[in-house]
Amino acid sequence: MNIDACTELMRVLQISDWEIRQAYSFSKITIVDEMNQKDRYDNMLFVEFQDFICRCAYFKYKDQTTGQFVDRVERVLDVLFKQIEVRRQKPNFEIEVDSESDYDSDD
Repeated sequence: MNIDACTELMRVLQISDWEIRQAYSFSKITIVDEMNQKDRYDNMLFVEFQDFICRCAYFKYKDQTTGQFVDRVERVLDVLFKQIEVRRQKPNFEIEVDSESDYDSDD
């Protein structure tokens, strides 16, 4: 994903161009060999895109004082997924997983 694609994608959120560019640039991981890998500035890794979505959620709801940040990110994802006609699946927290403790006693 590059900055132009991100800008187009985020227009549905009604975030300013400046905020989108800020989110994009702060989401980028440090490039060790900039001179030989300068094309990496124009594209995002998946983990950078995830960071970008969170930063966009921050800008979109920065004036909102209630609720958790994760709820804001989920709202952004809902808007983005709607663009590609997909729905986010809610996690099932009722599933129990058996696991063994690393300790002799959990007391």
